[in-house]
Amino acid sequence: DIVLSSLTNLNNDEKEIFISFIKEMGIKGYELENGLYYDRGDEERQAKFDIIRKNIITPIKDFRENLLKADTAKEMALICYNFMESQGVYKKIQELVDKYESLGFYELSDVTAQIWNKTQQLLEDISSLLGNEKITVEEFTLTLREGFIELKASTIPSVLDCITFGDLTSAKEQDILCVYIVGAN
Repeated sequence: DIVLSSLTNLNNDEKEIFISFIKEMGIKGYELENGLYYDRGDEERQAKFDIIRKNIITPIKDFRENLLKADTAKEMALICYNFMESQGVYKKIQELVDKYESLGFYELSDVTAQIWNKTQQLLEDISSLLGNEKITVEEFTLTLREGFIELKASTIPSVLDCITFGDLTSAKEQDILCVYIVGAN
């Protein structure tokens, strides 16, 4: 999933090589992480795959190891921030925001920017509220998960006469004349 998310440092050709090799060879997660897929396919193609694999796996392994070494919430939040920075996440998010704006998807652009800003704010809040409190990686992960669940992005409709898709909490903020509920039992 991380390869397809566009949040890695891979170009489209590398993504295609990586994904097709995994599918064709039936490589599983533990094999991928530890390089246990040798003697499958031609050597040149396998060598290209291995370089790409290392470019993906190495930063993730380093991130995990750094998290496991950290003792406090503040250290873990900083490690998360530094990982996102090393992967160029902000630049990629900004490119997405610009792309959405250029295509006329202003609300999607705004929501994408809000999610990035709220993610940074969540890490800052964890760092300042929990600070030097010693926590485990599991507790930190749970705190992050709960924080992400509570994140809300809101938009102002670009026109008054429009169709809005979303959850009921965002519908409460608008003067709704008609509601269609899809997928209800």
